Amino acid sequence: MHILGVKQCRNPMDHYIALGGMIGFTPSPEELESLGRDRFDYLRATAFHALKNGDYTPLLLNPLPGEQPDPRTS
Repeated sequence: MHILGVKQCRNPMDHYIALGGMIGFTPSPEELESLGRDRFDYLRATAFHALKNGDYTPLLLNPLPGEQPDPRTS
């Protein structure tokens, strides 16, 4: 995770795509088409993938600096 933290991503979605790659989350082209438009949906899909595989690290993730809470989390 430190590696992701020190990289200068061009946009916040880069962070989530890299995180997904680290845990083996590779959405199909159709899924990527819809997930690629929404950071919340992409992170949720990545987190569920990890949790289904017994990886509970998504529960420890903090929001990116300056990121506002998504109303769908309430």
